[in-house]
Amino acid sequence: MHADDPTSADAPAVLSDTGTGVMSFNHSVLAYDVVGPADGPLLLFLHAGITDRRMWDAQMAALPQRPELAGWRIARIDLRGWGASRSEAVTAPYVDDIEIVIRRLRGDDGPALLVGCSFGARVALDVALEFPALVRGLLLFAPALGGFPFSSALDAAEEEIGAALERNDLAAAAEVDVRTWVDGPRRTPQQVDPAVRARALELARGVYEVALSTPEPQLIGPPLPALGRLAYVRTPTLVVVGADDQPDILTIGQIIASNVPGARLETLPDCGHLPPLEQPQRSTQLIATFVGAQPERPSRNGVTLHEIDLDLLDPVVALQLHPEQMRMVLAPVDSLAEALVCPWMLPLAIKHEGTLVGMVMFSQTYDPRDPIHWVHRLLIDRNHQGRGHARAAMELVLAYMSALPGCRRIGIGYKPDNTAARTLYLSLGFTDEQPAPWGGGEVVAYYDVPTGSEGDDVQAADAPE
Repeated sequence: MHADDPTSADAPAVLSDTGTGVMSFNHSVLAYDVVGPADGPLLLFLHAGITDRRMWDAQMAALPQRPELAGWRIARIDLRGWGASRSEAVTAPYVDDIEIVIRRLRGDDGPALLVGCSFGARVALDVALEFPALVRGLLLFAPALGGFPFSSALDAAEEEIGAALERNDLAAAAEVDVRTWVDGPRRTPQQVDPAVRARALELARGVYEVALSTPEPQLIGPPLPALGRLAYVRTPTLVVVGADDQPDILTIGQIIASNVPGARLETLPDCGHLPPLEQPQRSTQLIATFVGAQPERPSRNGVTLHEIDLDLLDPVVALQLHPEQMRMVLAPVDSLAEALVCPWMLPLAIKHEGTLVGMVMFSQTYDPRDPIHWVHRLLIDRNHQGRGHARAAMELVLAYMSALPGCRRIGIGYKPDNTAARTLYLSLGFTDEQPAPWGGGEVVAYYDVPTGSEGDDVQAADAPE
Protein backbone atom coordinates (compact mmCIF):
# COMPACT_ATOMS: atom_id res chain seq x y z
CA MET A 1 0.00 0.00 0.00
CA HIS A 2 1.02 3.60 -0.37
CA ALA A 3 1.05 6.36 2.21
CA ASP A 4 -1.42 9.13 1.45
CA ASP A 5 -0.23 12.70 1.17
CA PRO A 6 -1.27 15.18 3.91
CA THR A 7 -4.26 16.42 1.91
CA SER A 8 -5.95 13.07 2.41
CA ALA A 9 -5.18 12.46 6.08
CA ASP A 10 -8.85 12.49 7.00
CA ALA A 11 -10.09 10.57 3.96
CA PRO A 12 -12.14 7.46 4.83
CA ALA A 13 -10.87 4.01 3.84
CA VAL A 14 -14.07 3.53 1.82
CA LEU A 15 -16.09 6.37 0.29
CA SER A 16 -19.63 5.33 1.11
CA ASP A 17 -21.59 8.26 -0.29
CA THR A 18 -23.36 8.19 -3.62
CA GLY A 19 -22.72 11.02 -6.06
CA THR A 20 -19.73 13.00 -7.29
CA GLY A 21 -16.57 13.62 -5.30
CA VAL A 22 -12.80 13.70 -5.26
CA MET A 23 -10.19 11.64 -3.45
CA SER A 24 -6.70 12.88 -2.67
CA PHE A 25 -3.55 10.78 -2.49
CA ASN A 26 0.02 10.67 -3.76
CA HIS A 27 0.13 14.28 -5.03
CA SER A 28 -3.12 13.96 -6.96
CA VAL A 29 -6.83 14.71 -6.68
CA LEU A 30 -8.97 12.23 -8.63
CA ALA A 31 -12.58 12.96 -9.51
CA TYR A 32 -15.19 10.21 -9.43
CA ASP A 33 -18.90 9.45 -9.66
CA VAL A 34 -20.42 6.53 -7.79
CA VAL A 35 -23.92 5.07 -7.48
CA GLY A 36 -25.22 2.02 -5.70
CA PRO A 37 -25.19 0.58 -2.18
CA ALA A 38 -22.22 1.23 0.06
CA ASP A 39 -21.70 -2.49 0.69
CA GLY A 40 -21.94 -3.72 -2.90
CA PRO A 41 -19.27 -5.21 -5.18
CA LEU A 42 -17.56 -2.61 -7.35
CA LEU A 43 -17.77 -2.09 -11.11
CA LEU A 44 -15.24 0.56 -12.12
CA PHE A 45 -15.09 2.35 -15.49
CA LEU A 46 -11.74 3.54 -16.90
CA HIS A 47 -11.96 5.94 -19.85
CA ALA A 48 -10.10 6.16 -23.14
CA GLY A 49 -7.13 8.48 -23.57
CA ILE A 50 -8.99 10.76 -25.99
CA THR A 51 -11.91 11.26 -23.58
CA ASP A 52 -12.59 11.61 -19.88
CA ARG A 53 -15.04 9.86 -17.57
CA ARG A 54 -17.99 11.45 -19.38
CA MET A 55 -17.64 8.85 -22.14
CA TRP A 56 -19.53 6.50 -19.79
CA ASP A 57 -22.60 8.78 -19.40
CA ALA A 58 -24.97 6.33 -21.08
CA GLN A 59 -23.74 3.37 -19.03
CA MET A 60 -23.86 5.25 -15.72
CA ALA A 61 -27.48 6.16 -16.44
CA ALA A 62 -28.65 2.76 -17.68
CA LEU A 63 -26.77 0.13 -15.67
CA PRO A 64 -28.19 0.92 -12.20
CA GLN A 65 -31.60 0.01 -13.63
CA ARG A 66 -30.48 -3.38 -14.92
CA PRO A 67 -31.34 -6.45 -12.80
CA GLU A 68 -27.88 -7.92 -13.44
CA LEU A 69 -26.39 -4.94 -11.58
CA ALA A 70 -28.76 -5.07 -8.60
CA GLY A 71 -26.71 -4.51 -5.45
CA TRP A 72 -23.60 -3.40 -7.35
CA ARG A 73 -21.67 -0.23 -6.68
CA ILE A 74 -20.94 1.44 -10.04
CA ALA A 75 -18.21 4.05 -10.35
CA ARG A 76 -16.16 5.96 -12.91
CA ILE A 77 -13.09 8.12 -12.44
CA ASP A 78 -11.05 10.66 -14.31
CA LEU A 79 -7.53 9.28 -14.53
CA ARG A 80 -4.67 11.40 -13.23
CA GLY A 81 -4.26 14.33 -15.65
CA TRP A 82 -7.70 13.97 -17.30
CA GLY A 83 -11.04 15.68 -16.82
CA ALA A 84 -11.62 17.10 -13.34
CA SER A 85 -8.68 15.20 -11.83
CA ARG A 86 -5.54 17.14 -11.01
CA SER A 87 -1.97 16.13 -10.35
CA GLU A 88 1.41 17.59 -9.69
CA ALA A 89 3.95 17.02 -12.46
CA VAL A 90 5.27 13.81 -10.95
CA THR A 91 6.07 10.35 -12.22
CA ALA A 92 3.10 8.21 -11.29
CA PRO A 93 2.55 4.46 -11.81
CA TYR A 94 -1.06 4.35 -12.95
CA VAL A 95 -1.66 0.86 -11.54
CA ASP A 96 -0.93 2.22 -8.07
CA ASP A 97 -3.59 4.89 -8.55
CA ILE A 98 -6.21 2.30 -9.49
CA GLU A 99 -5.24 0.07 -6.56
CA ILE A 100 -6.03 2.92 -4.17
CA VAL A 101 -9.21 3.85 -6.04
CA ILE A 102 -10.52 0.28 -5.78
CA ARG A 103 -9.80 0.14 -2.06
CA ARG A 104 -11.49 3.49 -1.51
CA LEU A 105 -14.58 2.91 -3.63
CA ARG A 106 -15.42 -0.76 -3.17
CA GLY A 107 -18.28 -1.37 -0.81
CA ASP A 108 -17.19 -4.84 0.31
CA ASP A 109 -13.79 -6.41 0.79
CA GLY A 110 -13.97 -8.13 -2.58
CA PRO A 111 -12.27 -7.42 -5.91
CA ALA A 112 -13.61 -5.07 -8.57
CA LEU A 113 -14.85 -5.73 -12.08
CA LEU A 114 -12.95 -3.36 -14.38
CA VAL A 115 -14.40 -2.00 -17.62
CA GLY A 116 -11.93 -0.01 -19.69
CA CYS A 117 -11.74 1.51 -23.16
CA SER A 118 -8.55 2.04 -25.17
CA PHE A 119 -5.92 3.35 -22.74
CA GLY A 120 -8.34 2.63 -19.89
CA ALA A 121 -8.47 -1.00 -21.03
CA ARG A 122 -4.67 -1.13 -20.98
CA VAL A 123 -4.74 0.21 -17.43
CA ALA A 124 -7.34 -2.37 -16.39
CA LEU A 125 -5.29 -5.22 -17.84
CA ASP A 126 -2.13 -4.02 -16.11
CA VAL A 127 -3.97 -3.75 -12.78
CA ALA A 128 -5.19 -7.34 -13.17
CA LEU A 129 -1.59 -8.48 -13.64
CA GLU A 130 -0.08 -6.40 -10.85
CA PHE A 131 -2.90 -6.82 -8.29
CA PRO A 132 -4.71 -10.04 -9.25
CA ALA A 133 -6.58 -10.32 -5.97
CA LEU A 134 -8.20 -6.93 -6.60
CA VAL A 135 -9.80 -7.83 -9.95
CA ARG A 136 -12.70 -10.24 -10.51
CA GLY A 137 -13.32 -9.58 -14.21
CA LEU A 138 -12.14 -7.56 -17.22
CA LEU A 139 -14.26 -6.10 -19.99
CA LEU A 140 -11.90 -4.45 -22.47
CA PHE A 141 -13.30 -2.19 -25.19
CA ALA A 142 -10.85 -1.45 -28.06
CA PRO A 143 -7.88 -2.17 -25.80
CA ALA A 144 -4.40 -0.75 -26.04
CA LEU A 145 -1.69 -3.12 -24.81
CA GLY A 146 1.56 -2.47 -23.00
CA GLY A 147 4.52 -3.55 -25.13
CA PHE A 148 2.60 -3.50 -28.43
CA PRO A 149 4.25 -1.12 -30.95
CA PHE A 150 1.79 1.04 -32.83
CA SER A 151 2.07 1.39 -36.59
CA SER A 152 3.73 4.29 -38.40
CA ALA A 153 0.30 5.62 -39.40
CA LEU A 154 -0.69 6.10 -35.77
CA ASP A 155 2.72 7.59 -34.98
CA ALA A 156 2.15 10.10 -37.78
CA ALA A 157 -1.22 11.06 -36.31
CA GLU A 158 0.46 11.69 -32.95
CA GLU A 159 3.00 13.94 -34.63
CA GLU A 160 0.19 15.87 -36.32
CA ILE A 161 -1.55 16.33 -32.97
CA GLY A 162 1.69 17.51 -31.40
CA ALA A 163 2.17 20.11 -34.14
CA ALA A 164 -1.39 21.39 -33.63
CA LEU A 165 -0.84 21.73 -29.89
CA GLU A 166 2.41 23.63 -30.43
CA ARG A 167 0.44 26.31 -32.26
CA ASN A 168 -2.29 26.10 -29.59
CA ASP A 169 -4.88 24.85 -32.08
CA LEU A 170 -6.97 22.59 -29.86
CA ALA A 171 -9.72 22.20 -32.44
CA ALA A 172 -7.24 20.85 -35.00
CA ALA A 173 -5.72 18.44 -32.47
CA ALA A 174 -9.18 17.14 -31.54
CA GLU A 175 -10.09 16.75 -35.22
CA VAL A 176 -7.02 14.58 -35.84
CA ASP A 177 -7.93 12.43 -32.84
CA VAL A 178 -11.51 11.95 -33.99
CA ARG A 179 -10.50 11.37 -37.60
CA THR A 180 -7.99 8.74 -36.50
CA TRP A 181 -9.99 6.94 -33.85
CA VAL A 182 -13.71 7.60 -34.33
CA ASP A 183 -13.86 7.74 -38.12
CA GLY A 184 -11.05 5.20 -38.39
CA PRO A 185 -9.36 4.05 -41.59
CA ARG A 186 -12.50 2.65 -43.23
CA ARG A 187 -15.02 5.47 -42.83
CA THR A 188 -15.34 9.09 -43.86
CA PRO A 189 -16.58 11.68 -41.35
CA GLN A 190 -19.91 11.71 -43.18
CA GLN A 191 -20.38 8.00 -42.46
CA VAL A 192 -20.25 8.54 -38.70
CA ASP A 193 -23.28 9.63 -36.68
CA PRO A 194 -22.95 13.45 -36.43
CA ALA A 195 -23.98 13.45 -32.77
CA VAL A 196 -21.34 10.83 -31.92
CA ARG A 197 -18.69 12.75 -33.80
CA ALA A 198 -19.62 16.06 -32.15
CA ARG A 199 -19.48 14.48 -28.69
CA ALA A 200 -16.12 12.87 -29.43
CA LEU A 201 -14.74 16.21 -30.62
CA GLU A 202 -15.96 17.88 -27.44
CA LEU A 203 -14.35 15.24 -25.22
CA ALA A 204 -11.07 15.20 -27.16
CA ARG A 205 -10.78 18.99 -27.03
CA GLY A 206 -11.42 18.83 -23.28
CA VAL A 207 -8.49 16.44 -22.89
CA TYR A 208 -6.14 18.95 -24.52
CA GLU A 209 -7.56 21.91 -22.61
CA VAL A 210 -6.68 20.14 -19.37
CA ALA A 211 -3.27 19.05 -20.66
CA LEU A 212 -2.27 22.59 -21.62
CA SER A 213 -3.62 24.29 -18.50
CA THR A 214 -2.33 22.03 -15.71
CA PRO A 215 0.96 20.27 -14.85
CA GLU A 216 1.21 17.06 -16.82
CA PRO A 217 2.07 13.94 -14.81
CA GLN A 218 4.29 11.30 -16.34
CA LEU A 219 2.17 8.16 -16.17
CA ILE A 220 4.20 4.98 -16.28
CA GLY A 221 3.19 1.37 -16.65
CA PRO A 222 4.54 -1.74 -14.95
CA PRO A 223 8.20 -2.62 -15.58
CA LEU A 224 7.16 -5.77 -17.45
CA PRO A 225 4.70 -5.01 -20.28
CA ALA A 226 1.47 -6.97 -20.48
CA LEU A 227 2.18 -8.24 -24.00
CA GLY A 228 4.45 -11.00 -22.69
CA ARG A 229 2.36 -11.80 -19.59
CA LEU A 230 -1.15 -12.37 -20.89
CA ALA A 231 -1.12 -16.07 -19.97
CA TYR A 232 -0.99 -15.01 -16.32
CA VAL A 233 -4.29 -13.12 -16.35
CA ARG A 234 -6.52 -15.23 -14.09
CA THR A 235 -9.88 -13.53 -14.37
CA PRO A 236 -12.85 -13.80 -16.76
CA THR A 237 -12.09 -11.53 -19.72
CA LEU A 238 -14.21 -10.21 -22.58
CA VAL A 239 -12.60 -8.17 -25.38
CA VAL A 240 -14.85 -5.99 -27.57
CA VAL A 241 -13.64 -4.22 -30.72
CA GLY A 242 -15.35 -2.23 -33.45
CA ALA A 243 -14.97 -3.60 -36.96
CA ASP A 244 -14.07 -0.11 -38.23
CA ASP A 245 -11.31 0.50 -35.67
CA GLN A 246 -7.63 0.83 -36.49
CA PRO A 247 -5.93 -2.42 -37.60
CA ASP A 248 -3.58 -2.18 -34.62
CA ILE A 249 -6.52 -2.38 -32.20
CA LEU A 250 -8.07 -5.30 -34.07
CA THR A 251 -4.73 -7.11 -33.84
CA ILE A 252 -4.45 -6.37 -30.12
CA GLY A 253 -7.94 -7.74 -29.59
CA GLN A 254 -6.94 -10.99 -31.28
CA ILE A 255 -3.72 -11.20 -29.25
CA ILE A 256 -5.49 -10.75 -25.92
CA ALA A 257 -8.30 -13.15 -26.77
CA SER A 258 -5.82 -15.78 -27.94
CA ASN A 259 -3.45 -15.56 -24.98
CA VAL A 260 -5.58 -14.81 -21.91
CA PRO A 261 -6.98 -18.17 -20.70
CA GLY A 262 -10.69 -18.38 -21.40
CA ALA A 263 -10.95 -14.89 -22.92
CA ARG A 264 -13.59 -14.17 -25.53
CA LEU A 265 -13.56 -11.67 -28.42
CA GLU A 266 -16.62 -9.91 -29.82
CA THR A 267 -16.53 -7.64 -32.87
CA LEU A 268 -19.19 -4.96 -33.34
CA PRO A 269 -20.08 -4.09 -36.96
CA ASP A 270 -20.36 -0.43 -38.00
CA CYS A 271 -18.38 0.72 -35.00
CA GLY A 272 -15.04 2.42 -34.43
CA HIS A 273 -12.76 2.92 -31.44
CA LEU A 274 -15.31 4.05 -28.83
CA PRO A 275 -18.12 1.46 -28.71
CA PRO A 276 -19.62 2.75 -25.41
CA LEU A 277 -20.05 6.17 -27.06
CA GLU A 278 -20.98 5.05 -30.58
CA GLN A 279 -23.15 2.05 -29.69
CA PRO A 280 -24.23 2.75 -26.10
CA GLN A 281 -27.16 0.34 -25.96
CA ARG A 282 -25.17 -2.59 -27.35
CA SER A 283 -22.23 -1.80 -25.07
CA THR A 284 -24.48 -1.52 -22.03
CA GLN A 285 -26.04 -4.87 -22.87
CA LEU A 286 -22.60 -6.49 -23.16
CA ILE A 287 -21.58 -5.09 -19.78
CA ALA A 288 -24.79 -6.22 -18.06
CA THR A 289 -24.53 -9.72 -19.55
CA PHE A 290 -20.87 -10.00 -18.54
CA VAL A 291 -21.65 -8.92 -14.98
CA GLY A 292 -24.58 -11.31 -14.79
CA ALA A 293 -22.34 -14.21 -15.81
CA GLN A 294 -19.83 -13.59 -13.03
CA PRO A 295 -19.49 -16.55 -10.67
CA GLU A 296 -20.43 -16.22 -7.05
CA ARG A 297 -17.64 -15.89 -4.50
CA PRO A 298 -15.86 -19.27 -4.49
CA SER A 299 -16.82 -21.05 -1.27
CA ARG A 300 -16.58 -24.45 0.39
CA ASN A 301 -18.84 -25.07 3.40
CA GLY A 302 -18.89 -21.36 4.23
CA VAL A 303 -15.11 -20.95 3.84
CA THR A 304 -13.80 -18.21 1.52
CA LEU A 305 -10.40 -16.76 0.61
CA HIS A 306 -9.69 -13.03 0.88
CA GLU A 307 -6.95 -10.59 0.00
CA ILE A 308 -5.05 -9.44 3.10
CA ASP A 309 -5.65 -5.69 3.07
CA LEU A 310 -4.93 -3.15 5.80
CA ASP A 311 -8.10 -4.06 7.68
CA LEU A 312 -7.08 -7.73 7.81
CA LEU A 313 -3.34 -7.25 8.36
CA ASP A 314 -3.32 -7.01 12.16
CA PRO A 315 -5.94 -9.76 12.69
CA VAL A 316 -3.95 -12.11 10.43
CA VAL A 317 -0.73 -11.36 12.31
CA ALA A 318 -2.58 -12.13 15.55
CA LEU A 319 -3.65 -15.64 14.47
CA GLN A 320 -2.51 -18.20 17.04
CA LEU A 321 -1.43 -21.84 16.94
CA HIS A 322 -1.46 -24.45 19.66
CA PRO A 323 1.92 -24.44 21.44
CA GLU A 324 2.85 -27.87 20.06
CA GLN A 325 2.21 -26.62 16.50
CA MET A 326 4.48 -23.59 16.72
CA ARG A 327 7.59 -25.60 15.80
CA MET A 328 5.80 -26.99 12.72
CA VAL A 329 4.40 -23.82 11.10
CA LEU A 330 5.91 -20.36 10.72
CA ALA A 331 4.07 -17.46 12.34
CA PRO A 332 1.84 -15.36 10.05
CA VAL A 333 4.13 -12.33 10.29
CA ASP A 334 7.01 -14.45 8.93
CA SER A 335 4.87 -15.59 6.00
CA LEU A 336 3.85 -12.01 5.17
CA ALA A 337 7.48 -10.89 5.32
CA GLU A 338 8.45 -13.74 3.00
CA ALA A 339 5.78 -12.70 0.50
CA LEU A 340 7.23 -9.18 0.38
CA VAL A 341 10.53 -10.44 -1.04
CA CYS A 342 9.06 -13.37 -3.02
CA PRO A 343 6.47 -11.79 -5.36
CA TRP A 344 5.36 -15.16 -6.72
CA MET A 345 3.85 -15.95 -3.30
CA LEU A 346 0.23 -14.90 -2.66
CA PRO A 347 -0.87 -14.77 1.01
CA LEU A 348 -4.63 -14.86 1.59
CA ALA A 349 -6.87 -14.77 4.63
CA ILE A 350 -9.25 -17.65 5.30
CA LYS A 351 -12.73 -16.73 6.54
CA HIS A 352 -15.65 -18.87 7.64
CA GLU A 353 -19.00 -17.12 7.25
CA GLY A 354 -17.23 -13.78 7.54
CA THR A 355 -15.03 -14.63 10.54
CA LEU A 356 -11.26 -14.79 10.12
CA VAL A 357 -10.07 -18.33 10.89
CA GLY A 358 -6.64 -18.63 9.27
CA MET A 359 -4.33 -17.88 6.37
CA VAL A 360 -2.82 -19.67 3.38
CA MET A 361 0.03 -18.75 1.03
CA PHE A 362 0.81 -20.31 -2.36
CA SER A 363 2.63 -19.74 -5.65
CA GLN A 364 0.93 -17.55 -8.24
CA THR A 365 3.61 -18.56 -10.76
CA TYR A 366 6.48 -21.02 -10.79
CA ASP A 367 8.74 -20.77 -7.76
CA PRO A 368 12.05 -19.82 -9.44
CA ARG A 369 13.96 -21.89 -6.88
CA ASP A 370 12.08 -25.05 -7.86
CA PRO A 371 9.96 -24.83 -11.01
CA ILE A 372 6.64 -26.10 -9.73
CA HIS A 373 3.84 -24.41 -7.83
CA TRP A 374 3.92 -24.65 -4.03
CA VAL A 375 1.49 -24.26 -1.17
CA HIS A 376 3.89 -22.50 1.16
CA ARG A 377 1.75 -22.12 4.24
CA LEU A 378 -1.57 -23.24 5.76
CA LEU A 379 -2.54 -22.08 9.21
CA ILE A 380 -5.84 -22.33 11.08
CA ASP A 381 -6.21 -20.39 14.32
CA ARG A 382 -6.19 -22.58 17.43
CA ASN A 383 -9.73 -21.45 18.32
CA HIS A 384 -11.12 -22.63 14.97
CA GLN A 385 -9.36 -25.95 14.44
CA GLY A 386 -11.16 -29.28 14.14
CA ARG A 387 -14.07 -27.85 12.16
CA GLY A 388 -13.05 -28.74 8.61
CA HIS A 389 -11.82 -25.25 7.70
CA ALA A 390 -8.37 -26.46 6.60
CA ARG A 391 -9.86 -29.00 4.19
CA ALA A 392 -12.31 -26.45 2.75
CA ALA A 393 -9.53 -23.88 2.30
CA MET A 394 -7.24 -26.41 0.61
CA GLU A 395 -10.03 -27.45 -1.78
CA LEU A 396 -10.40 -23.79 -2.82
CA VAL A 397 -6.64 -23.39 -3.18
CA LEU A 398 -6.30 -26.52 -5.32
CA ALA A 399 -9.16 -25.42 -7.60
CA TYR A 400 -7.61 -21.98 -7.93
CA MET A 401 -4.06 -23.21 -8.56
CA SER A 402 -5.15 -25.94 -10.97
CA ALA A 403 -6.50 -23.25 -13.32
CA LEU A 404 -3.27 -21.24 -13.33
CA PRO A 405 -1.44 -21.25 -16.68
CA GLY A 406 1.38 -23.78 -16.60
CA CYS A 407 0.43 -25.30 -13.25
CA ARG A 408 0.81 -29.07 -13.62
CA ARG A 409 2.20 -30.07 -10.24
CA ILE A 410 1.61 -28.62 -6.77
CA GLY A 411 3.92 -29.32 -3.86
CA ILE A 412 3.45 -28.95 -0.11
CA GLY A 413 5.89 -29.51 2.74
CA TYR A 414 5.36 -30.54 6.36
CA LYS A 415 7.05 -32.10 9.35
CA PRO A 416 6.92 -35.93 9.34
CA ASP A 417 5.29 -36.01 12.78
CA ASN A 418 2.54 -33.56 11.80
CA THR A 419 0.08 -36.41 11.35
CA ALA A 420 -2.97 -34.16 11.03
CA ALA A 421 -1.43 -32.28 8.10
CA ARG A 422 -0.20 -35.47 6.44
CA THR A 423 -3.62 -37.12 6.72
CA LEU A 424 -5.33 -34.05 5.25
CA TYR A 425 -2.97 -33.68 2.30
CA LEU A 426 -3.01 -37.36 1.37
CA SER A 427 -6.81 -37.38 1.52
CA LEU A 428 -6.87 -34.46 -0.95
CA GLY A 429 -4.84 -36.42 -3.50
CA PHE A 430 -1.25 -35.51 -2.62
CA THR A 431 1.16 -38.44 -3.12
CA ASP A 432 4.81 -39.22 -3.77
CA GLU A 433 6.17 -38.27 -0.36
CA GLN A 434 9.92 -37.65 -0.29
CA PRO A 435 12.48 -35.59 1.64
CA ALA A 436 12.07 -31.85 1.15
CA PRO A 437 14.67 -30.31 -1.21
CA TRP A 438 15.35 -27.58 1.35
CA GLY A 439 16.16 -30.07 4.11
CA GLY A 440 15.24 -29.25 7.68
CA GLY A 441 13.85 -32.71 8.30
CA GLU A 442 10.65 -31.96 6.38
CA VAL A 443 8.96 -34.06 3.72
CA VAL A 444 7.02 -32.96 0.66
CA ALA A 445 4.06 -34.44 -1.15
CA TYR A 446 2.84 -33.59 -4.64
CA TYR A 447 -0.54 -33.09 -6.25
CA ASP A 448 -0.65 -33.72 -10.00
CA VAL A 449 -3.15 -31.41 -11.68
CA PRO A 450 -5.67 -33.48 -13.68
CA THR A 451 -5.19 -33.28 -17.43
CA GLY A 452 -7.37 -30.54 -18.90
CA SER A 453 -7.58 -28.53 -15.68
CA GLU A 454 -4.67 -26.22 -16.33
CA GLY A 455 -5.95 -22.79 -17.32
CA ASP A 456 -9.17 -24.18 -18.79
CA ASP A 457 -11.77 -23.26 -16.20
CA VAL A 458 -11.49 -19.52 -15.67
CA GLN A 459 -14.40 -19.48 -13.26
CA ALA A 460 -12.69 -22.09 -11.08
CA ALA A 461 -9.74 -19.71 -10.99
CA ASP A 462 -11.84 -16.73 -9.94
CA ALA A 463 -9.66 -14.35 -7.94
CA PRO A 464 -9.90 -14.83 -4.18
CA GLU A 465 -11.86 -12.06 -2.57
